[in-house]
Amino acid sequence: MRPIGPEADVLLQQLAEMEVDPEQAAAEIRRRRMTRQDRREARRASLHERIQNEVGRIMGQAGINPGGRTLDRRRRNTNFEWTVAEFNRRVNERVGGVNADRQNFSLEQLDQAHEALEGLAQQLRDEVGRNAP
Repeated sequence: MRPIGPEADVLLQQLAEMEVDPEQAAAEIRRRRMTRQDRREARRASLHERIQNEVGRIMGQAGINPGGRTLDRRRRNTNFEWTVAEFNRRVNERVGGVNADRQNFSLEQLDQAHEALEGLAQQLRDEVGRNAP
């Protein structure tokens, strides 16, 4: 085990003075430490939320009824569903992922997706605006 350094020594002394149990302190540190998987899950949820919000913004700016069926040529999905699916397809394509496989995206792929979101949203906004009724 490597030495923890002077800053940690000061913190340990403060914990000792507060009479914090070492097991309690260790449990709290483990609870607060974010694992790579935790970060990945948070980034994936954040990506989903950002896409949903962006699609809502696109619908509003284009004056398209989210519940209508004008964007899907087959008329199977609502405008909102179709736009979310199209946005997801483009995100997946940009980061080299497979549709319906986002749970297996690496943290790096999720970071790339977040970085690409703005540009992809603008492309989709332009296309949807041109096709608006």
